[in-house]
Amino acid sequence: MGGYVEIPPPPALSAFLDCLWVHVIDDPPPPEGRRLLPSGQVDFVWLAGMGVRVSGPQSRYTRPPDLRRMTAVGARFHAGTAPMLLRAPASSMVDAHVALDAFDAQLAARLDDRLLHASGAAGAMAAFAEELGRGLRHVAEPDAALLEAVRLLDRGEPVARVADRTFVSERALQRRFGEHIGYGPKTLQRVLRFQRFLRAAPRVPLARAASLAGYADQSHLSREARRLAGLTPRRLLTWQH
Repeated sequence: MGGYVEIPPPPALSAFLDCLWVHVIDDPPPPEGRRLLPSGQVDFVWLAGMGVRVSGPQSRYTRPPDLRRMTAVGARFHAGTAPMLLRAPASSMVDAHVALDAFDAQLAARLDDRLLHASGAAGAMAAFAEELGRGLRHVAEPDAALLEAVRLLDRGEPVARVADRTFVSERALQRRFGEHIGYGPKTLQRVLRFQRFLRAAPRVPLARAASLAGYADQSHLSREARRLAGLTPRRLLTWQH
């Protein structure tokens, strides 16, 4: 059966990982094609026969392989933390899907072997967590000021105030975001607002979801939905990927 499931990471990885997930697709792509919507985060995604790919931070929607059937297993990193493991600036992976072995061939090979021989979805996610824990063992803790900046932006705080609250200049904040997030604070704030709308939309009327997410009005939401997802807000409510 098809479906998407995510689970929290083990406590030892919670500073870096948002979740582990598995997505089983048994149906052909919709007419508009499958779309990966921007979240401001980086995912490691494993597909049998294709190995592990790094899905970089997105500034707009991107397209995964349009396979009729596939099982994907993934790990989603908190915004700003994956580049520490990859030892590469996030700006080099924006809107890109790059083979993990371009960054760490040994980790890529271990993950591919473990996931290929894992027993079921639960076994695959456990293997993913174990290998990432091994890879992150000697990586420094995430930058607390950067994570606080992301939290403040998600609350809708102006960029200048975020810089003040994290004791850096706006220019320094821009540089730090380019290195760890992939794009500037204002772009991330747009992406985070869009994600708030996606979480609210299934539960409340469209206008209310737009307001809760922080959009000025439905026209504002419509413009952003087309820019970030290539779809209208109403189409997003029934869209299946």
